[in-house]
Amino acid sequence: MGINRKNIYRESVLEKKDMVLADKITKIHKAHPAYGQKRVAWELNINHKRASRVMSKFFGIKPPRRKSKKHWITVSTSAHNYTNLIKGVVADRSNFIFVSDLTYIKFQGKFIYLAEECWTYLQGR
Repeated sequence: MGINRKNIYRESVLEKKDMVLADKITKIHKAHPAYGQKRVAWELNINHKRASRVMSKFFGIKPPRRKSKKHWITVSTSAHNYTNLIKGVVADRSNFIFVSDLTYIKFQGKFIYLAEECWTYLQGR
């Protein structure tokens, strides 16, 4: 059959240790349900890799996690309706209509605001 006789009766020592450790981890999870593998390992003074292996091997022990929040806009940007406020205005003298634009620029982690002005001469329109 190709099976080594030595491995037929072999009992894993690590398996027994892992079962004892799994019981300790479930007790910690009852007291602190939000603990992950790093905090469980810190609580038991064991390596975090060992705690992770036992937690995934037995019962799939995992702490509850919150759902991540979505921080992006779902509304289309083309749906905006910007009205022209000076569409029907006729300027009767110069320097009558002024237009300004306010823009912010992110620079070195801070926002810098830039204001531009332009004025138009609309004579006899």
